Formats: sequence, structure tokens, C-alpha cells
Amino acid sequence: MQVRAGARAPALLLPGIASHRILTNPVTSHRYDADMRGSKRELRPGVWELRVSLGYDPETGKRHQVSKTFHGGARAADAALRDLVDQHGTNRADGTGATFGQLLDRWLEECERLDLSPTTVRNYSSQVNGTIRPRLGKIKLHQLTAKHLDDLYGTLKDAGKSPKTIRIVHAILSAALHQAVRWGWLRENIADRAKPPRVSNRRVTAPAVEVVQQVIEEAERRDPRLAPLLMLAALTGMRRGELCALRWSDVNLDLGVLDVARSIVVAPGGLAEKSTKTDRSRKVALDPVGIALLHLASNLPAAVLARALNLTPLTAVRWVRAAGGDWNRYAAELLHAGDRGL
Repeated sequence: MQVRAGARAPALLLPGIASHRILTNPVTSHRYDADMRGSKRELRPGVWELRVSLGYDPETGKRHQVSKTFHGGARAADAALRDLVDQHGTNRADGTGATFGQLLDRWLEECERLDLSPTTVRNYSSQVNGTIRPRLGKIKLHQLTAKHLDDLYGTLKDAGKSPKTIRIVHAILSAALHQAVRWGWLRENIADRAKPPRVSNRRVTAPAVEVVQQVIEEAERRDPRLAPLLMLAALTGMRRGELCALRWSDVNLDLGVLDVARSIVVAPGGLAEKSTKTDRSRKVALDPVGIALLHLASNLPAAVLARALNLTPLTAVRWVRAAGGDWNRYAAELLHAGDRGL
């Protein structure tokens, strides 16, 4: 007996044959549904072997199937076979019977397998579970259309979401559907035919020097450990995770260069180290202020003395500027001040 996924009842049974074939109205709108078949074979009276084809693995080309032994009459075996087909249809290697939500689950697993940033995967999961799955998750993958996506974008716009946010949702949908095409689950990526809103490029306005100085001074008041980090961020433009991952082996004070090669991200269970956002290391040049700032942190006696004299990073920078950008002269003056008990 053979049955396609979704068949409800046999239209014709051929009597007198141990293995019957159920003639149904085949689903022909998509080639993957047409391939979804199950069969039964009577091993002995009242005992049946039920089999469901899971298709062929797109990478190895090997055929996959599941089997089950069933005890009962022929009609009961037919019903059990249909249940088996429905149960395993979404696990097929070619994606037959899968919903869009099931594709999203597999795609997120693939993102983790590819070692994407935990932060990136967490953001993807948040959009999938909070925005996409509630509206599109139950739709059969082969029934998903560009209109479904456009309707989602319209709903998000009506809910007050920005064009940039909607574009992020579109990018996730497109990436998941592209993966389905790569796996052979779909013929085309219907996200290519959807129309997310356009995002106008806004000019980025850097904060004024006075504003940055106020932020650093406030950080010095609240947490002196944070102030040097903020100052280095303002001087170099490094990302927060890159600043947190900086090591002394990445610092060359003689040349005034930082080697930015890694980043710290929040991962399940704590913090994790990963490559930079662009997956490339880069070198960042330091000006005399940045060099002085790192000298203050690296030169332990001077740093301890600076803290004992209650010198904040901004004050230290002013001293270095007064010394013409010469760290050695600043350190000598600092130590001399300590000797004088200032």
C-alpha cells in the first residue's frame, strides 16, 4: 500500500493483494508533496510492516525511511500508515510537509552550528519567536507567498515599528528561506519578491567634545574604572565588546598602536570571546592622549601614585598635555609630586 502525505481516505482498494495501493487525489501543486509516500506489507495475518519514505539526503544522496510494525486489520493498518506519514513528513530531508516555523527552528540551529555570535543568534531568536513565528509559523512552507511577507511588514508598520526594524525582520526571513533553497526544500526564495519599506540613510552626528567630557567626568564620579574605558572608546571608536577584550599583548605603546582582534559578548551562562564583528582584525593608531591613558594603566607605580593623589584620567591627560605629550616627563613629574607629598 502507498499513501501520500495528507491523504484522508482510500478511494479504491484492490482486493486479494497483500500489499494494497491507495488511489488518492495527489497533491501536485509542489513537487516535494508529490514525493511523500508510505507503504505497508503484510508479514503474516494481522501483522503489517509500515514504511514511510523520508526522501533523499541532499548531501549524501542516500535514501532515508522509517518503518513500524502494526498489529490489526487492513483498514486499521491504513489509518496507522497515514498517521505515520503525517508524523514524519516534517522530518524529511527535502522538507516535505514542513511549516515555516519548523524551517525557522532548523535555520536557527544552523546559525549556532556556524558559530555565529551568541548575541546575533539571540537577536535572531528574539525576532523569530516574538514577531515572525506568531504570524507565519503555522503556514506550510510550500504555501508561503510574498503576500504573506508583505502583510507582515504592513502589520509591523501599523504597530509603529520603524522601517529599519522591519528591514531586520525581512533580512531574517530572507536568510531562512535562502537556506531552504540551499537544502532543496524550496525552488526559490520568495522573500526576493517581497517589498519591505525603504530605509532612509540618516547622517550620524558625533557628540560635541564638551558632551563627551561631561560623560567621562560623570563616569569618574560614579565608577573610576569605567572612565578610562569610555575615554579610550571616544579616542579610538572601538566597540564595547572590543574594548572589553583588549589585552596588554594587543598594545604597542612605543608605536602607539592597538591590535583589535577579538570581542567579548554575552552568552548563555556568562561571557564568551569571539572574533570582531567583521571577523577581521585591524590596527588602531593612538594619539598622545590615548598613549598617556594606557601608560597610566600599564605603569603600576605611577598608576598607584596617581590614584593616591586622586588624579582622574582627565586630570592625567591634562598633565600629559602640559608636558608636551611626553609620558616619561609626566611620570617623572608625577613621582616628584609624590615625593613632595602633594
